[in-house]
Amino acid sequence: GGIMGVSIARACAPRTRESLVLIERKHLGAGSSGRSGAILRAHYRDAVVARMAHESLREYSSFEARTGLPLGFQRTGVLTLAGPAQPEWCQRVRENVAMMQGLGIRVELVDAARMRALVPGSVIAEGSVGSWEPEGGFVDPNQTLASFAQQATQLGAELRTGVELLELRVHAGRVTGAHTSAGELEAEQVVVVAGPWTRALFEKHGLDSR
Repeated sequence: GGIMGVSIARACAPRTRESLVLIERKHLGAGSSGRSGAILRAHYRDAVVARMAHESLREYSSFEARTGLPLGFQRTGVLTLAGPAQPEWCQRVRENVAMMQGLGIRVELVDAARMRALVPGSVIAEGSVGSWEPEGGFVDPNQTLASFAQQATQLGAELRTGVELLELRVHAGRVTGAHTSAGELEAEQVVVVAGPWTRALFEKHGLDSR
């Protein structure tokens, strides 16, 4: 019932001829997703992740216009910075900005004076280096979860809250369903989106979650 679960549900529901069931032991956003700062930025060291984040930002920023469902999206811009006492981090910011610009991401390498102008009232040490993404922003995490879940339901997914996954059902080395607090579920495919609880769940079956 976090952002990964509801995202997968809304993406997969229209692609399957069978029923798609999402189970959540408490309520949507009961874990880390509901407490997230939900900042939308593309500033990552890995190019693949940066590209994914950039594509996700386009998805989030256009979602309400496409679906009529609110996310609480605000385009505030996002500033990532490093101070002069951390020269290795300053260099990393420079490298990340160059990489992001190579990917076509709108980003600007900024100095202390420029950062002070961007964020009035901020105290920025001389020699600081920043990455300014004017298209970045944030969403309301719980509103996003609710709207994603609503769209997933509209597309045919079934969301069952208050249902805890107790263990996976495995037959002949293949996951065939789940034993839950509400009974047994049979499935041709199972996607585990349990976040920090994944390792404990997998260890019951001798699986490596790394």
